[in-house]
Order: sequence, then structure tokens, then C-alpha cells
Amino acid sequence: QQAAASASAEISLTRTRSSKDRTRGARTAAALQSLGTRALERGHLVDGEKQLLAALSMLNDQCSGSHVRVIAAMTALGSAFRAQGRLQEAEDLLRKAHSHCEDRGRYQHLSTHPLHAAALSELAAVCMDSGAAEEALSHLRAAASVASEVLSPNHPLAAAILHNLADALDQNGAADEAEELYRRALEAHNNAFGEGSLAEARTLSNLGGLLRRRESLDEARAAFQRAHLLLTHRVGEGHPETALALANVGCAAADARDFGQAEEALRRALKVEES
Repeated sequence: QQAAASASAEISLTRTRSSKDRTRGARTAAALQSLGTRALERGHLVDGEKQLLAALSMLNDQCSGSHVRVIAAMTALGSAFRAQGRLQEAEDLLRKAHSHCEDRGRYQHLSTHPLHAAALSELAAVCMDSGAAEEALSHLRAAASVASEVLSPNHPLAAAILHNLADALDQNGAADEAEELYRRALEAHNNAFGEGSLAEARTLSNLGGLLRRRESLDEARAAFQRAHLLLTHRVGEGHPETALALANVGCAAADARDFGQAEEALRRALKVEES
């Protein structure tokens, strides 16, 4: 009896240690995932990739493939691969994340989870970069459908999906629908972040390009000028995005036959590009 009691105590202690190890491992993985995501947001792609790879390895040892944390790490890592131009690696990982979300096993709710919308949106971005505009449009429509079910219209992810869907529609020749979605995205950005955000600037830039192609020149010029102002404030005059926005201002000025402003803006933009 004493031997049995001792064995039982040892098993209990082993289980306690195992539980504590899993808890510590989960915390470490969560910390690595958070650090990796923040590194990507700051543009530190290599550091972010290393931290996310470590987090994903730990999570795969602890969780099933369709666990929320696993899918979040896969989606973030796919984004990191895409930012480095590693499109095939990004596509493979994001397709796997999408597949896990649609798995009708233990985590059935993931098919209509914000993470699924995020994975679909990132996969669509990879498709756009690869020239598969029709497939990107299909993924973005699905992402928008999920987002409309589970997110507020003014949620940052919902707004970003609207912007991306507008881009895909514009590339597929659906200018009317694209313009409507750009305007909805602008409203959502402003409700989510307040006026003057980077997201607003980027949507204004794309809306301006669409309006210019549609020969709504005054409105396009106003959109470009606002985008340039916001980007100058947010990322500085010497940033490549600001230089592109300034070039757009110059082109719009030339359309309006304001050749003095056009030359000044284009010279300044060229100077930034050459520096």
C-alpha cells in the first residue's frame, strides 16, 4: 500500500510539473507572438519572423493546427513572408491557415472568426502580388462577408478589408463598386482612428488614382493633396510613400494645367527618390 501511495504521489507530481511546463510554454509562445507582431508593425521583418517562427513551433507542440493562437501566428508569419517578397512561402502558410479555419472539427467557430477574415485578406494580398486578381477578389469578398458578421463596420480590420476589396475591384475593372468601397473605408478609418490616420492617407491615395482615371480631376487633386499632407505629418517628407503622394499631387496639378505647382511637386518628389 505504501508503495502504491508513493507511486500515486509521483504521478501526481509529474502531472503538476507537466501542467506548469505547459503553462510556462504557452506564456512564452504568447510573448514571442506579441513581440513578433510588434516587430513587423515597426518594419523589423527579420526579427519579427524569427520570433513568430519560434512562437509557431512552440504552439504546434502544444495545440492543434486549428487553434486560435496557431492561426494567428501563421497569418502574421505569412504577412512577414509577403513583406519580404517570399510569396510562395506566404501563400502556402496562409492557405494552411485558411484551411484550418474551415476545418469543421473542434474549433468550428473559426470559419466565422475575425482571424479567418484576416487570413483571407492576407492571402488575397499575396494573390494580388502574384497577379491573380480574380482569386484575390474572391478571397476578399469572403473576408468582407466574415467581417460583416463578426465585426463592427468601424473596426480597423473591417475598414482594411474594405480598402483591399476596393483595390481588387479597381484592378478587375469594377470602378463604380471600388469607388463606393473606398469611400466607406475612409469613413470607417475616421471612425476607428479619428481623422488624419495613415490608413486614411493610403485610401485617399488609391481613391485619387481611381478618380483621376475616371477624369474627376478636381476631386482627384483634392484627394492627392490631403493624402500628401497626412503622410508628411505621419511619416515625414523624406519617406517613399510621401514622395509618391507628392508625385501624384504634381500629376494632378498638370491635369489642371497648373504647371508651376506640377513642376515644383515633381522636382521635390524626384529629389526624395534620389536621396
